[in-house]
Amino acid sequence: VFVSMKRADMTGMYLTHEYPKGLKLRIDPAEFQRFVNNYRNTFRNKYRSPIAKMDTFWITYEQLIDEDYFESDILPRLWEFLGVDSSVPLRRLRETVRQSNPEEDL
Repeated sequence: VFVSMKRADMTGMYLTHEYPKGLKLRIDPAEFQRFVNNYRNTFRNKYRSPIAKMDTFWITYEQLIDEDYFESDILPRLWEFLGVDSSVPLRRLRETVRQSNPEEDL
């Protein structure tokens, strides 16, 4: 999100245009940290329910990719959160879509 925002700021283009091939971004660590803190706090406050004890299930990418940990620790809590019968077997996606090209020159 931060990189997309920086690209849009620099080029005036967002989503519907290809960015110039040689586009280089300067990322200030303090600015990035402020963005992360603000993004995290905004997201958590927006999706916090005053009624429900917990209306959002928080999970990290690392928890998703560690299959043993996911199945032993995360999946039971996720099923409980969703109200799904825990005897329902987990079916993995046959195909996933990458969010961005890891070879992309940022």
